[in-house]
Amino acid sequence: MARLFTWSFSARIKPLGLTTGTCPALLELWTKGVLTQKGLVTRPDIEQATMAKTLTPCTGTG
Repeated sequence: MARLFTWSFSARIKPLGLTTGTCPALLELWTKGVLTQKGLVTRPDIEQATMAKTLTPCTGTG
């Protein structure tokens, strides 16, 4: 069931230029508003290097 959800969700967000890896960061920004990269890393399950790699493609798309 989880794989089916992930596959379906991935297919829906791919045309938007998003991946499932960007979703945690986007969810934080949506719920908390404007945050810096340092602010996003305050979550215990996201490391700074991972966040930097996640946000790099997002900076080009706005």
